[in-house]
Amino acid sequence: MVDQPITRLGVTNFGPFASADLTFSAQINVFVGTNNTGKSMLLKLLYAMTAVASEKSNPVRRGAGVDSWPGNLPDKLRGVFNVDSISSLTTHGQRPTRLGLTLDDESDLVYVFSDDEIPGDANVFLNVSFRRPRDFPVFIPAHEILSVAHGLRSLFATYEVPFDETWNDLATLLYRPRLKDRSDTEIEDVIGDIVGGRFEVRDDRFVLCRDTEGDSGFQLEAPLVSEGHRKLGMIQVLLANGVLKDQGYLFWDEPEANLNPASIRLLAPLIAGLARRGVQVFLATHSLFLLRELQMLDEQEAADNRYFGFDRSDRGLVAVTQADDLDDLPVITALDAELEQSTRYLYR
Repeated sequence: MVDQPITRLGVTNFGPFASADLTFSAQINVFVGTNNTGKSMLLKLLYAMTAVASEKSNPVRRGAGVDSWPGNLPDKLRGVFNVDSISSLTTHGQRPTRLGLTLDDESDLVYVFSDDEIPGDANVFLNVSFRRPRDFPVFIPAHEILSVAHGLRSLFATYEVPFDETWNDLATLLYRPRLKDRSDTEIEDVIGDIVGGRFEVRDDRFVLCRDTEGDSGFQLEAPLVSEGHRKLGMIQVLLANGVLKDQGYLFWDEPEANLNPASIRLLAPLIAGLARRGVQVFLATHSLFLLRELQMLDEQEAADNRYFGFDRSDRGLVAVTQADDLDDLPVITALDAELEQSTRYLYR
């Protein structure tokens, strides 16, 4: 189990959520719903709050005191969501408003940002309650960045770019040096079997190194590898450099994207393996195939999965339901079309 799991997220007046209160599993948490129901928004919110509060990714400067670290939150929210103002993140963009964010039940700090502390956001009050998690948070977007990571950091440092801050954060983590202790590489090896090798850095660029019979020493540049395999390669690299080695928080948006069903079947035990080793996993998915694989693993291994259904009302607000069993989740509307197609195909 992760050393200090995130137990709860509470929000008010955030995006499509007038009010939402989510209680998490220490292992795997899965967000399900149609497009535009706020799944990725909550993943990014969890990441932004954890990135600001995490002791490893944002250590408090000696002598600065606990009040130094939450002050970065407004800037982090703007960067992660790629917006100009916090008011863009409030429900229907309304002002004046009070935006409430709570990370966990027992908080180290309760903080209120008033409008004069958030330049450009007059009449927006940000109420924040934090508990400091210890390990690295990792956000993996729906698109891979392994093939472009070499240029992202310099671009972010110099120019205004049309990418949100999660891309730059991920690129920075990918370039951390590899660990010397390579004794436990089971999950890395599973990914290696899928992608056909091991991703490493050569001349500041990622390449897929193959060391099979007849291919010893062969290197394939990352842009020449399929996008689905590059996404898995990012996990392999983050394990090799210790970011996700038996620790951390993984926020993964549509992990099934660009993977065929055979690879998705292997993806589910990979995710479960990360959770067993101490990574707290948060996923947003549209894949019925992946959901079924995770559910079967949950039943076979008595794992600790938790499922969250997102449902948008006619008024545009989203309600979140939660259950420990996928079959008990009343809202999986994103999957209805896939089930209906299966029926049409079988009885055509």
